[in-house]
Amino acid sequence: MNSYEKFALIYEDFMQDAPYDQWLKWLLRQFPNLASMQIADVGCGTGTLTRQLASHSPNVFGVEPSDYMLGVAAERALEERRKVQWFCQDARFLRLPQPVDLLVSTCDALNYLLTGNDVKCALSNFWRSLKPGGAVAFDVIGAGRLEHLKNGLSYDFRENEAILFETRVEPEDKIFYELHAFIETENGLYERFEETHQQQYYRASDITAWLEQTGFEVWYLQGDFGETSLEGSNRMVFSARKPLDSAG
Repeated sequence: MNSYEKFALIYEDFMQDAPYDQWLKWLLRQFPNLASMQIADVGCGTGTLTRQLASHSPNVFGVEPSDYMLGVAAERALEERRKVQWFCQDARFLRLPQPVDLLVSTCDALNYLLTGNDVKCALSNFWRSLKPGGAVAFDVIGAGRLEHLKNGLSYDFRENEAILFETRVEPEDKIFYELHAFIETENGLYERFEETHQQQYYRASDITAWLEQTGFEVWYLQGDFGETSLEGSNRMVFSARKPLDSAG
């Protein structure tokens, strides 16, 4: 079992503060016909939001580039008896079996795409994956969180595991996370593994321009679902529509 596979097993424990519930409430409020919609969750991780969406809609796709994360997601869905179709795909090469009404990508999944061209490629794939009149909704790292990540240190503990994050922001807003995790083994000793993650910060103006260049109509842009300003936000929340008269 490699380090990324181990991280997949404890990922949900350390994502308990992620805004999955907030995202679900927002989606239910903005899309009251969610139960009749075909939905794709791109960059779904271990599928927490995906499974929540599947409790409201019988037609949900979960898309994740890590097969380890996807394996955990599928296992959790089976345990909870949630019907989800899973796909191991990168957003830059997204190909769904059929167009959807709603595509979501949450918890700064797009920040793992390290160039503007990568993001533009993903947005083009989102466009092609949506039905005319469909919508995309996603969040990216906000300026407030970027500031917090500069030379940051955080940690969390559970009954039989611990994790330490060291973060830094390098020139051109490149974000690095040094992960140190300790997991208790069957003999009571702790096994240590380490991993490095990289993300890229993007400005709201750039993402808005890329959405519009793709053909989307941006209708929602708020900091933390409207709770903060964009300038001080942890997450910038976007939603955009594909016009009804669109082709492709």
